[in-house]
Amino acid sequence: MANIMTTSFGQTCRKRAAPNLEHEVHFLRKALSSQRHYIDSVHETTIGLISNDKVEDLLERILSKAGRLAGTPDTFLYLYDSDSDELFIKLGQGIYTDLLGTRIKTNQGLAGEVYNTGKAILIDDYATWSRRIQHPIYDKLHSAIGIPLKSKTSIVGVIGLGSFDSQKPFGRSDRENMHRFAELASIALENARINTELKNELKVRKNAEKALRKLNMELEKRVAERTMRLEKAFSEIKTLKGILPICSHCKKIRNDEGYWTQIESYIKEHSEAQLSHGICLDCAKKYYPDIDIYEE
Repeated sequence: MANIMTTSFGQTCRKRAAPNLEHEVHFLRKALSSQRHYIDSVHETTIGLISNDKVEDLLERILSKAGRLAGTPDTFLYLYDSDSDELFIKLGQGIYTDLLGTRIKTNQGLAGEVYNTGKAILIDDYATWSRRIQHPIYDKLHSAIGIPLKSKTSIVGVIGLGSFDSQKPFGRSDRENMHRFAELASIALENARINTELKNELKVRKNAEKALRKLNMELEKRVAERTMRLEKAFSEIKTLKGILPICSHCKKIRNDEGYWTQIESYIKEHSEAQLSHGICLDCAKKYYPDIDIYEE
């Protein structure tokens, strides 16, 4: 009789333990699947950072991966507009696709709360939240997560998730995973900003080098033209060099052949100078004393 009672008690315990074990196994499988999705997402995002993808494409993939990880297709990205001091939806997936371009003040809604506090926020029931945005689409929004998107030390936007299924609320692990995604997104933005600055600087340098090359070519052309003109001018110039033997009385010059010739002939032969004849004051007085050629 005791053996029968013991066997019956053991079977009852096993029957009660089986559901708990199945629940635990299900929970562990779900956790492992979530962890695998997260690791895959981090890997893909990191590859995107290394490959210098366009920041918008990268952020879209981050939003998709974040939504898949949290089990929702509805994700959004608010960016800050310093000109208007507002937040606007830059990227949206799922229901938020219809809200692209929507603008809010920095003190409105979940995005405004995250932007002002700089902290991740998890709201269990957004529809009844006192600081919610009054829009019909949010009447059915249950759980929501917002994470600050940073560039260096300033907040430039907010990444968020929305769950419109009351049976699939977000938990603390979802908020932590989103926080990691926001950190990757911040790195992506900073990386893109640096790449853009470098590309712009490279473009400016290339334009400056192009302008400098053009200026150098023009200067070289001008120098070449000036050199050609100078060479032509020098080639047309005949100079008188050396010691010229000249008669102290008649002023004739002895040429290289030893003949004495008039100075006019010598200058004309050895230069391009054109001579015109006149008479100096002393000679005028000496040879034409009766004629007043130079009036005082």
